[in-house]
Amino acid sequence: MALLSIKGPGEVIPLEFDYCAVVGSGVITSAACTVVLTAGASGQDLAAMLIGDPVFTDSHVTQKLGGGLVGNVYRVKCTVNTDDGNTFELSGDVPVNTVFGT
Repeated sequence: MALLSIKGPGEVIPLEFDYCAVVGSGVITSAACTVVLTAGASGQDLAAMLIGDPVFTDSHVTQKLGGGLVGNVYRVKCTVNTDDGNTFELSGDVPVNTVFGT
């Protein structure tokens, strides 16, 4: 799985999803993101980690992510619909560490 970013538990970070390679001449008309725990301890409200709604342009989506428990790895999936009737999904992992980059 692709690594989206490494974050600390107190950080709120923007995650970027680039759909340029798949949308073609289509335009993103809606976007939704979800979070699942892939490694570590449960106990975090996963939906609460998504800060605000995803913001999208014709071919890019930005979703802010906050919280998380140290030592856990979360998978963030972004699903978009386009004006030409297609649905695409991209996802990646976000590990949470005590000190950024460790």
